[in-house]
Amino acid sequence: MKYLRYLLTISPLLIALPCQSINITQQEWLTVSYTVKSELRDNNALPDNPTSAKDILLVSQFIKELQWQKDFTAKQLHQLNKWKRSDAVLVLLPESDAEKPQTLIDISAEAKNTFLTIQSREAAEDVYQKWQRDEFTPADLNTFTGQKGDAIFKTFFNRLPLYLQTGFKDWSIEQFKDPSADLKQDYSAMVAHMATMLGDIETGNYLFELPVTEHTMSFLDSIVTSFAQDEQLMLLKNASENSKLKAKSYQLLAQHFARDKSVAVLVAEALQSRNDYWQALNLVPAFVKAGNTEAFENVIKQLEQSQQEQLRVRLKQKN
Repeated sequence: MKYLRYLLTISPLLIALPCQSINITQQEWLTVSYTVKSELRDNNALPDNPTSAKDILLVSQFIKELQWQKDFTAKQLHQLNKWKRSDAVLVLLPESDAEKPQTLIDISAEAKNTFLTIQSREAAEDVYQKWQRDEFTPADLNTFTGQKGDAIFKTFFNRLPLYLQTGFKDWSIEQFKDPSADLKQDYSAMVAHMATMLGDIETGNYLFELPVTEHTMSFLDSIVTSFAQDEQLMLLKNASENSKLKAKSYQLLAQHFARDKSVAVLVAEALQSRNDYWQALNLVPAFVKAGNTEAFENVIKQLEQSQQEQLRVRLKQKN
């Protein structure tokens, strides 16, 4: 245990290296994922800095599995330290101009997150016992703030059975909304995790009311895999009402719901806003590709002449 604590607490001097990303198309990603599932992984032969999509996926899978191990070998911990310094990133290329490249795997970030998870176990156990003894207070929510606090919370929350997760979610959000609780930290990571784990729309909508952080943005990306399709649409539309989330939510709506008439109407109406015009205009090709352009054709005459011409150019693009 002393050796484990030593390796978990050291902060090696890292040299900043340029990120070496490997780009992959959706079809290539599906092929690599299938190949990895059908082959046995040799954990003793994983590279320190993977340079292929397949190796990045294999290393990523192993790193995530290490989060749940109780005991570790010296080799595994040394390997984690090496992966913390890896510059291997796997990026999914967009299928159209309306989409942006998406980081699928970041080896360094995943290795660092696994170390935080390992470190968080003892603190998470203390919090869990406190909750079980009904001794948890609103002030204890501050245990879950910051990067380390986020890891502690996830370890604690994921251990709870579903009915207790729901109970903790209801209780904690009640505290966040209570001015007398005097809670002034950033709890967006907590709220985002609870919304994702429980697939809870109300919690997701509450997150959109909080100051926007990277956790809010990550939650937006997770919506399409964590909620049913009608719930995805509802959440992304609600997110678009927040000015700081509008660009991201519009991009996701165009990416995943370009065939939906109501989404086309939403984006078409945004063309009439001075602040949202260019953002909406650049999304039009996704709707052209989906054959869903009626809403845009209906608003053309309501735009200035120069904007009418710009929109007509976009409507002719057959990506």
